[in-house]
Amino acid sequence: MNPLLKKKLEHIQEQVGALQGVLQVNREDVLLQHQEKEDLLQEKWSDRKRVTTLDRIAKDYKVLQEQNTVYAQERKEIKERLARVIRFTKSLHNASRP
Repeated sequence: MNPLLKKKLEHIQEQVGALQGVLQVNREDVLLQHQEKEDLLQEKWSDRKRVTTLDRIAKDYKVLQEQNTVYAQERKEIKERLARVIRFTKSLHNASRP
């Protein structure tokens, strides 16, 4: 074989080998990036689920706070009425004593 042609073929083989190495590294990088993308997507879905849950809880909490305010007012009114009933009862009791 012609020495010049042989040298060119060897050079091409070296370049092909180097190119295969670069392609392998790029393939590994692409696979790694794909996995990272999937991980980020899963994390995003998980975060979205948490946010949705927290939004629902916040709305429920707001309703509960409103109900709690109403119940607190009702308890206050009941205590006042009971205090009045007790005062009337004591007055009647004292008035009925000889």
